Amino acid sequence: MNKFILVCATLVVLLAATISANAAKPRGLLKNPGVW
Repeated sequence: MNKFILVCATLVVLLAATISANAAKPRGLLKNPGVW
């Protein structure tokens, strides 16, 4: 169960980092829609 929570937390952090990167570079999101 602890591993499941750890995996979920990791995915949330990666998702937040991706959103932050796209927010900083909106043009990158348009050029690479496949990132989502």
